[in-house]
Amino acid sequence: MLGLLRITAEEHAESHLLILPPSPGSSSADPAAATRVYAGTIPARVGGEGVEFFGVRQYEMGDSARRINWRATARHPESVFSNEFQQERVADVAVVLDGRDRADLRVAGRALFDHAVVAAGTLASALLQQGNRVGLLVYSQYLQWTYPGYGRVQRERILHALANAAPGGSQIFEGLQYLPTRLFPPESQIVLVSPLVEDDLTTLVQLRARGYQVLVICPNPVLFEMSNLPALDPVTQRWMSLWLVGFSRLERTAMLGRLRRAGVQVIEWNVAHPFDLAMRGAFRRMTVARDKVTVLALIVSIVLGTGSLAWGYVGVGLPQIARWIVIFGAVWLIAVWQRWRWFAHLGLAAFFVAAALGLWFLNFPPGWMFAGAICALLAWT
Repeated sequence: MLGLLRITAEEHAESHLLILPPSPGSSSADPAAATRVYAGTIPARVGGEGVEFFGVRQYEMGDSARRINWRATARHPESVFSNEFQQERVADVAVVLDGRDRADLRVAGRALFDHAVVAAGTLASALLQQGNRVGLLVYSQYLQWTYPGYGRVQRERILHALANAAPGGSQIFEGLQYLPTRLFPPESQIVLVSPLVEDDLTTLVQLRARGYQVLVICPNPVLFEMSNLPALDPVTQRWMSLWLVGFSRLERTAMLGRLRRAGVQVIEWNVAHPFDLAMRGAFRRMTVARDKVTVLALIVSIVLGTGSLAWGYVGVGLPQIARWIVIFGAVWLIAVWQRWRWFAHLGLAAFFVAAALGLWFLNFPPGWMFAGAICALLAWT
């Protein structure tokens, strides 16, 4: 008191420092194809409330007069038709973090599990930003389940759960066969973040067969181990790269190839690169691959349709018409190359007219005519 007496005392209080994993968020995260029945931001490929045009259906009581399709109604005076728009819904996504000791790898004091935690946090944040319903399951010594939810509060729950996650070993959860699928709604998206081991393939294929959309993010353990090995002389380094790493990568490529053939999407991640950039590049490559398959199917449909109709007309002694059909098919292929999307409607109409003319007016054999019309319909679609 009054500066005459000073008393110093120490009181010990328990404190807990929690470091949340970084989660910049990836705008390229691709959520489930299957969706829930709540309004949201993911196109559900069904008609309902929305902005983008989906199709036309018969008028039902309660439909707004603004939705009536007057053109379709005028062509069919006996019925009234309404426009439908593509409904937007919310996807159910379960992020599963593999924390098994046998799937983890430690080199020079660094753990591959730490990178998997960052990937899980980034994916969860990105999916929540898109308005999805996201849950987290840490599959380790025991199960740590964060119940699915939405928004910023759910993001904080998931990041806190990831901060407390640690790898562990358990005889019960040694394999993925005990993954509690009852926690995941049917046909939801399961995102597994795991380096994977050989006996995980059967479980993942079974999940895909049950209707789940499965995406596997694989931190590459081979590249992780190589990047963290101590410096070696050039001869030893080259020998290890050619033989040990080469065989390991071939084995992993074969394993991941079997998963892809089963319908499981797999993205292999070199942890030396930022996860956000790796995801964007992977989804870009997947989109390009899908586009290539679509264009190939389109070209094959046009060629088969053109050949079927032309062969049918040649078979009945009308090579001049067959020649014009071939020329029109070539123009259609040029339209595909020039991205003239409007030409698909003209091509469908022309092929249908040629098939109908051969069937109903010239009594051609129906096989080639039907084949030409069906291939044209596939190309138009």
